[in-house]
Amino acid sequence: MRKLIIVLLIMLLSIPSMGQRAGHRIVVPGSSQSKANVVSKPKTKAKPKTKTAAKSSTGSKVSQEAQDTPYYGQLTIGITKYEGYIVNGKPHGQGTYFYHGGDKYVGDFYYGAKHGQGTYYFASGDKFVGSFVNGNFHGQGTYYYVNGDRAVGSWIDDERNGEFTTYYTDGSEIIARYKEGKLNGDFTAYLASGDKIVGKYVDGKRNGSCTTYYADGSKIINNYVDGKLNGLCTLYDKDHTYITALYKDDELVSVKERGTW
Repeated sequence: MRKLIIVLLIMLLSIPSMGQRAGHRIVVPGSSQSKANVVSKPKTKAKPKTKTAAKSSTGSKVSQEAQDTPYYGQLTIGITKYEGYIVNGKPHGQGTYFYHGGDKYVGDFYYGAKHGQGTYYFASGDKFVGSFVNGNFHGQGTYYYVNGDRAVGSWIDDERNGEFTTYYTDGSEIIARYKEGKLNGDFTAYLASGDKIVGKYVDGKRNGSCTTYYADGSKIINNYVDGKLNGLCTLYDKDHTYITALYKDDELVSVKERGTW
């Protein structure tokens, strides 16, 4: 039974929280993702600098009537560059915006702002493909990470909102809900190992009951308060024995009960 208690303590303490870093980082427990491959908050997009007046590539002056007519050309805006359709000296229609630092946007513009469908390429190798409104991720989109993971869901003003599904390269999959960029609501993680985790987040932290179902038939029911183990946690082993322990702020207080089920 001592061996079983040790196993319980190790297993209870080894299950990490799935959501961190402003509600965006999701670690896949029990897989290679938990050490290296994580789904992180999308990197901040570079913002176009608009204080410097835009100049056409030819430098020539055109009439107001001619400016209102879309034409294909190039613009230099501060230290950034644009190539595509232009109206009134602003990107308008299809085009490509090259940011200082290596970021790039290819897609629709509306009088200078990213607006419509497009792809934002980060210098890091990540990219976002989806809908833009007034320069922000807004609507349905997919964020592709350089390591091969991808997150699919809905965005509002650059923040995740609603249901997201994150697909990992090892075959794991997490379905979770976000509100204003933070994990909020129920989540389910299907791990490549065959394990499954079901729980709930409030403002980016685990709260309430969280159950891990192991492929071998055993399971652990943990209770969280603000992301930490608090209250009774029970391991139901595959050999039909169980141990219940009391935790406070992630620290084991005592073993309360042992038996069979």
